[in-house]
Amino acid sequence: MQNYKYKASNCQSVNLLDSLINATGICTNSINDLSKSYFASLRNKIFYALLYYKHVETR
Repeated sequence: MQNYKYKASNCQSVNLLDSLINATGICTNSINDLSKSYFASLRNKIFYALLYYKHVETR
């Protein structure tokens, strides 16, 4: 019940927070999709860079 009272008194900020969370949720999903592919390619680049570096170092 106290939670409900708190929500009632802070209705505006709670609603704002909820919509913010929803918006960030939607954003986060698309960002996650982007970053998954981005980080996958980045990881590959780093991996190949390290491989190349090792190869050059051992020569």
